[in-house]
Amino acid sequence: MIWQVMFSDLDESGNLVRKPNPEYAQWMREDQLLLSWLLSSLTTPILRGVARYKTSSAVWKALELLFSVRAKARVLPLKIQLHTTRKRSMSVYDYFAKMEGISDSLALAGYEVPEEDLILSILAGLPQEYDVVVYTITHQAETGDLYVQAMVLSQSQEYIIEQQTAAIIELQSATTNLAERSGHGVVHGGRASGSQVRGRGRGRGYYSGNSKPICKICGKQGHIAVAC
Repeated sequence: MIWQVMFSDLDESGNLVRKPNPEYAQWMREDQLLLSWLLSSLTTPILRGVARYKTSSAVWKALELLFSVRAKARVLPLKIQLHTTRKRSMSVYDYFAKMEGISDSLALAGYEVPEEDLILSILAGLPQEYDVVVYTITHQAETGDLYVQAMVLSQSQEYIIEQQTAAIIELQSATTNLAERSGHGVVHGGRASGSQVRGRGRGRGYYSGNSKPICKICGKQGHIAVAC
């Protein structure tokens, strides 16, 4: 009895008899369903590279290898972009969002950017007007969410710069208007006081624009030489 239990998988000649696992057929059916789902969800170029595999596990490993290679190929360009992006004309919000997006793309590619490195890259891309923000973040002793602090300080500095720029533009506009008014005022004032026109007749040879004309023939006021 014990012998039969110990050697139940041996035939009469003592050879091992491979009995099929009753659960294998069910597993194979489920795996083929999963394989079909995986293959149907792939684009044609990727499908060509994994269509030869017969199990979902093999396809999954092939996909993992394929995308890991592609991801590594993206890391270096993204790192360069992270270190060379500058704020320029972007708003503080858009600039921080762009830098955070690059960091997220690097994370998806398998490279997690340390928060300190992200902040330093952001500060390096700020223009000279934001030096006070750079100094504050790099010299403060307090810990905490440096990313949030950097963004808040940058937005505050952005507001100050916008106010200063608006004040300069307003001052320049006021100065220009004042200069134009002063120039028109001299001309208008001269007309109001009577423009003196050089003449060739008797007297001083001038007459006021508001006075009666003087005849050059008889010297009387009220008419000109043509009407004399």
